[in-house]
Amino acid sequence: MKLLKLINLIFFIGLSNETPLDDYVNTPDPHFKYDLINSYELPGYKLYILNMTSQKWQDENIVERPIWWHYITVSVPDKISRQDASFMWIGGSANRDTIPKPTDGDVQLVSNFSLITGTISAVVQQIPNQPYIFNNDPDRIPRTEDSIIAWTWKLFIQNTSNPTILLRFPMTKAVVRAMDTVEDFALKNFNFKIKKFMNAGKSKRGWTTWTTAAVDYKRVFAAAPIVMDLANLNSNFHNHFKSLGGWTFEFYDYYMQGILNSIDTRELFEMEKLIDPLSYFDRYKNTQILVMNAANDEFFLPDDTYAYWDSLVAATDGTVLNRRFDNVGHSLDGKQNQILETLSGLFVSTYENRLKPRLRWSRPNNSTHGILRAFIDSNNILPFEFKCFYAYTLKDGRRDFRRAEADPDNPSKEILHPVKWIPTKENIKVSQDSHSTIYEIAFERPEKYYLGFYLEFSFKGVNGMNNIVNTEVSIIPETFPSDDCSRTTCNGKVV
Repeated sequence: MKLLKLINLIFFIGLSNETPLDDYVNTPDPHFKYDLINSYELPGYKLYILNMTSQKWQDENIVERPIWWHYITVSVPDKISRQDASFMWIGGSANRDTIPKPTDGDVQLVSNFSLITGTISAVVQQIPNQPYIFNNDPDRIPRTEDSIIAWTWKLFIQNTSNPTILLRFPMTKAVVRAMDTVEDFALKNFNFKIKKFMNAGKSKRGWTTWTTAAVDYKRVFAAAPIVMDLANLNSNFHNHFKSLGGWTFEFYDYYMQGILNSIDTRELFEMEKLIDPLSYFDRYKNTQILVMNAANDEFFLPDDTYAYWDSLVAATDGTVLNRRFDNVGHSLDGKQNQILETLSGLFVSTYENRLKPRLRWSRPNNSTHGILRAFIDSNNILPFEFKCFYAYTLKDGRRDFRRAEADPDNPSKEILHPVKWIPTKENIKVSQDSHSTIYEIAFERPEKYYLGFYLEFSFKGVNGMNNIVNTEVSIIPETFPSDDCSRTTCNGKVV
């Protein structure tokens, strides 16, 4: 454990006093430790189950259980071709869950990843630790997932002097400590010096992928935040309200805690400075970012990217990539193989620094058509396949592409809202100029409802892998069905 403490101290000296999130994550914690509790020998690889204590978050006056612990499952392939890099999948689960098994979904993901890439790979679970009971909660509710986050947002908005109450702080610290643990375990047991990581996670873990890449930007060489692209939070809250005439049912916990009444307030802007990925874009210059989204996400809207994409392109010198999965909601059910293929391709192409796609686009709409124009510079590889996906909304009064909507009789529940994205290879015009190959598609402006469309490109990657990337979604007409809101007028309703 001496090596672990030395890593903590060096990192803390180098990065303290940058932001409160940096200071919290990099402050050494005497509770940090790990132990090996189980192992498996399997065809082509070995699995090691670790139990890690990452930190003490708050104290017993605020939370019932302040010590955070996690299972980390490390997959070590028999044939390792990249000894200095690792992959970290950020997983969920509850603290009462049993010890991970080789057949668990997240464990299978990292095991297959390790076999495909020849890399030591790991999943850290209990991000966040849950369920959680807050001692100032009059209902003493065991809170999980968004219920915990919404509660900590409310506490911060009530008192902005304690930024560490935001759940993103311990979630981020736990992942950084997990990377330290994997480094230490690999060195002591296999004499491999891991120097860099690619991180990925879904939803709240996707947000933690953003913040981990920000505070540990020297070590995270690639990051794939999945179904979490709500960067520029306050601006995107406005986009949601104008698009839906209220709030998606997936925001129910935030709605019930009154968070949405804080739009445009000093307190929300203070929170953005601490945990909004947009606040850390300058740190992603040397990190390969792949933003992965669901076309029918119930949490987030297809055009959330409008609020931050240009800034992210500028921050990364145009290397950032976008991937959108069609006809699936926030859970990404049925897309596990595509997620694995996407992550593996990104890791290998970035590690080898070759066959990396590079794509830019514009939306030069006119009075009669919505137009999407994608550019691939002449010095970059060209796709072996390209297509378009398009979909129409189903109802008047909403710019709504979600898979489900709130049940009008019980807004905390959902009912099906079957927006269908249709693939087509027709009417995509391909041309060239002196600098680029240009792909363009145009749709007539709809007389009723809204139309969304995006382009998808498939590129050959390293070692027979493919890299599939997309443009943003273009939505026409560009108008919104509902008026905007501010502060208390944003209370609205759940839809």
